Amino acid sequence: MNRRLRELEGRAGPDPCPACSDCFAVHIRGELDTLGRDGAEADEHQRAEYLEHTRWARRNGGACVVCGREPLEIRIPEGASPGAASL
Repeated sequence: MNRRLRELEGRAGPDPCPACSDCFAVHIRGELDTLGRDGAEADEHQRAEYLEHTRWARRNGGACVVCGREPLEIRIPEGASPGAASL
């Protein structure tokens, strides 16, 4: 799993965004489960900041309001099997 996460983190765009780059989120059943920033677990302040930013992004059609890219997230829906996830 860690190898897969590192590969996904490597997909970030070439021009880092000050608002969303270096963030990697895992949502389980609609709730933010894990948030990494710069390869380390985010603290509570960073989690709150990320959630606020993604609220604005959803209002913008799902894209970051600063750079226009989609966030780097894994979403595991309610009732999904352990291997199921959407990016």
